[in-house]
Amino acid sequence: AGLVAAALMLVVFVPLTDGGPSVLRAALTGSLVIVARLLGRGRDPFQLLLLAALCLIAFNPYVATSPGMQLSFTAVLGILCLASKIERALHRVPSVVAQIAAVTLAATIGTAPVSLARFGEIPLGSFPANLLATPVMPLVTGLGLVSCLAGLAWAPAAVFLNQPAAVLVEWSM
Repeated sequence: AGLVAAALMLVVFVPLTDGGPSVLRAALTGSLVIVARLLGRGRDPFQLLLLAALCLIAFNPYVATSPGMQLSFTAVLGILCLASKIERALHRVPSVVAQIAAVTLAATIGTAPVSLARFGEIPLGSFPANLLATPVMPLVTGLGLVSCLAGLAWAPAAVFLNQPAAVLVEWSM
């Protein structure tokens, strides 16, 4: 039941967002994980990420030239390859902070080659900014989802619920 609910949420997730390459990558990878679980198959994250890339490129070969696609996939690849090693290196830091820092740093390292090739620079401010914004994003996402659902029933409820989410989004930018 949980997997079916997750699949339904993915169907709702894509149209509610911009549907950009990172959203499509996340939704497709999530869908592949759900299918693998339902079929009782293994869930090798590298294979699922590469299969998602293959599906997106098969559907639209030009998406491979999109900076959003390149950054999204290299960020996840960086996380898969480096996050656990970085977290182990941060063993003296509190666990929650070490996890956030490891994922953020791994994604930053993963996207560095694309950023350098595409934009001629590596944004050094992204690591501290992401470190501060990461703990807030689940709350923003939750508020946004509740706001969307409440707005279906009564539009002023969505406006009311969007206010705290907007404050958090502005703070994180």
